[in-house]
Amino acid sequence: MINTILERCNKGMYQKLLDIGCGNYGWNHYCFNFLEKVQFKVGLDANIDRLRTYKGTDWVVLYYDLNEKLPFLDKTFDICVCLDVIEHLPKDTAIDLILQMQMIGKDVVIYTPEGFFDTLLYQKEYVYSDLDVHKCGFTAEELRDLGFHVNRVGPIFKNKDVCFYGMYGYYIK
Repeated sequence: MINTILERCNKGMYQKLLDIGCGNYGWNHYCFNFLEKVQFKVGLDANIDRLRTYKGTDWVVLYYDLNEKLPFLDKTFDICVCLDVIEHLPKDTAIDLILQMQMIGKDVVIYTPEGFFDTLLYQKEYVYSDLDVHKCGFTAEELRDLGFHVNRVGPIFKNKDVCFYGMYGYYIK
């Protein structure tokens, strides 16, 4: 489904994009050619060092604590993208963020592990700050209950004892 979103960006179907938890100029750099026709691109992140990677780009990036209400009016964006973010928030905060995204964006794309993936147990070497710790998990059914279509991907992590999958959730009005 992410390819469908990128194709829509490339065709000019999305003019205003919000990337919540934009991180380093990561997926945006990977998708750069697809995002050229998106006229207004906004990124939010709680890590100031990651936001510095956008210097010299056409992105508007804002330092933002996702525990706070998003500072946008309803239907501000054509699409809200939130990849590998909601699992880093307390569950009630993550649900509130999802509901806000559904109000401020026409379409919403979420990527998260399926279930709770304990980063401190399985990937401690990638935990550099509290922002990197997973605090909650979602099942496919929970995302469906919030109005999302869900596609499972993966496995995203596998060792001799466990196997975790990821999932994309798509909310299209």
